[in-house]
Amino acid sequence: MAKTVPNAKWILATCILASSLSFIDGSVVNVGLPSIAASLKARPGDLTWVINAYLLPLGALLLTGGAAGDRFGRKRLLIAGTLLFGEASLACALAPTLPVLLAARAAQGVGAAILQPNSLAILGVSFEGEARGRAVGLWAAAGAVLGAIGPVLGGGLIDTVGWRFIFLINLPLALGAIALARGFVRDVPPGEDVPALDIPGAVLATAALGAITWSLTLGTGPAGWTPSAIGVGLAGAGTGLAFLMVEHRRADRAMMPLGLFGWIMKKGGPFRG
Repeated sequence: MAKTVPNAKWILATCILASSLSFIDGSVVNVGLPSIAASLKARPGDLTWVINAYLLPLGALLLTGGAAGDRFGRKRLLIAGTLLFGEASLACALAPTLPVLLAARAAQGVGAAILQPNSLAILGVSFEGEARGRAVGLWAAAGAVLGAIGPVLGGGLIDTVGWRFIFLINLPLALGAIALARGFVRDVPPGEDVPALDIPGAVLATAALGAITWSLTLGTGPAGWTPSAIGVGLAGAGTGLAFLMVEHRRADRAMMPLGLFGWIMKKGGPFRG
């Protein structure tokens, strides 16, 4: 593999190891739901929130997590997100009640929303040309493999040592990723042309993605597409439209410059003027 920076292979290993936390956790927890229900005396309807409490902040904060890395340093945010994910995983393993577990799962989602986009962004600035394509391909392939391994690994741990260990396996992964990041990843300082964090865009993006994710959660739940689920989805779509309008007005200062999408910027488009 052609290297564009020193320690390129270790940088790739760092990003794969950090993102593996999210890839594994996203699948391994599913097989533990019956054991969690029996241990914490949870009702079947409550168990969906063991998954949703993680997915909601993950879906809502992905854009903001990536934008924060551009402004404050991708290495710093990768380490912070990985550390938060590891600490939240420990809290999940020690949770005495379902509400505590749900709060810890939400913290895991926040950590994943920070570490995932920054692990990919680090690859983007560390490799060039074909080497970048291979690195991103390996990163994605590793995620697919780890996601497939998750249920098998989870089932084995639950049968032998209990469901709490499906969260404890995240701790050595998190510590390893942090150690590699500190040792091998070199942050590229943000240039003078990097704008301040787009607070209006971050708020609107978080609200829009959160509402849409929540709507899908409610709509695919036992109650189905109730008026409230549809209403939340429409509110999310409306907030998403407001986000696009704000980003258009902010132009190069936006967290997601719409110039990346030429079709949006055509004359006569919905965001003209």
